[in-house]
Amino acid sequence: MFRIEFHLSYQDQICYDVYGHDTIRQIEAYSASQYTLDYMRTTFNHNGDDTAFERIILSRQGGAIIESVHGDKDSYPYRWTPEGYTLFAGELYRKHADYLADYARKVEKYGADYGDSQPMRPVPRPIYFDRDLNRFQVEPWFNAAMRAKIINNAILAECMRAYDAIQGPRVGDWIDTPKGQFRIALRSKDSVQPTMYTAEENHGFYLGGAISYSGSLGEPVQLDRLQPTEEKRTAPVWIFSENDVRAHNSVYLQADFRIFRLI
Repeated sequence: MFRIEFHLSYQDQICYDVYGHDTIRQIEAYSASQYTLDYMRTTFNHNGDDTAFERIILSRQGGAIIESVHGDKDSYPYRWTPEGYTLFAGELYRKHADYLADYARKVEKYGADYGDSQPMRPVPRPIYFDRDLNRFQVEPWFNAAMRAKIINNAILAECMRAYDAIQGPRVGDWIDTPKGQFRIALRSKDSVQPTMYTAEENHGFYLGGAISYSGSLGEPVQLDRLQPTEEKRTAPVWIFSENDVRAHNSVYLQADFRIFRLI
């Protein structure tokens, strides 16, 4: 399984060791405050080239490079693929989710005065060093639409990883009945309420850590009438694209949900 672990940090860079990938061995991400950049400018050896700091330091801010690889080490500069970058972005979301879970445990142990949690840093862009231009460049396949797709799929995967740890019927799961296929819209201690209409007619399931539903509800169904199966079926959920909570910024994604049969 693809995994990154912190290796070191220095000035504007964070270096990660990579495990579980055939090619990528290390990744470096770059981000610095203006204060740090101003300090780096005073110590940077530009060898009389006034453009060097912009080309070598500023052009890499907000980006990440593949620093080293397994195998052919003569192929520098190492280039990102959409597959490798998707794994990297997903791993950053996984690690932040683990941090938030650990933070919640510490708040529970030490109380509300433990301190505020830290927000997740923006996912860096995939960059490489262009030898012809002598500066860092964003991978040509990467654009706003590609970024949104990769980030949203990473958010979906991480949310569903946590959601799949919940046992039993959950909001969003399927109920197959003689009248059709419905999705669970509300869960209580002893019962669930399905959507009033079959699943093809509603798309009101919001994924934000847990899943909530906005729409009409059917009659309650006792939990002991739901027979679990080993099957899963895809269904839509919506999120705020790239976790940017604002109007007209929803995006629908497909996720796998459990199937229960009404008995």
